[in-house]
Amino acid sequence: MRTLILEAANQFYKTYKNDGMIYIFELVTSHACRGRHFRAGGFAPICPILFSGLMLHEGSLLSGEIERTGVLQQEYYKIIN
Repeated sequence: MRTLILEAANQFYKTYKNDGMIYIFELVTSHACRGRHFRAGGFAPICPILFSGLMLHEGSLLSGEIERTGVLQQEYYKIIN
């Protein structure tokens, strides 16, 4: 787990230093993580991926399916690369 965290931190740093964009995406927990970043005064160029259809109160079945398959993340990654 430590190795994965260090790798993620390294990728974040490289992206930030090269004027890249950091994309934040999460399912089920509404927009908690993305909202906290902005309220904390995030310093990095962050692009939250916001789709209310995946929030618990609107689309828990859809978000559960996406979490199990990873399809949405894979497709979005193809688009941004």
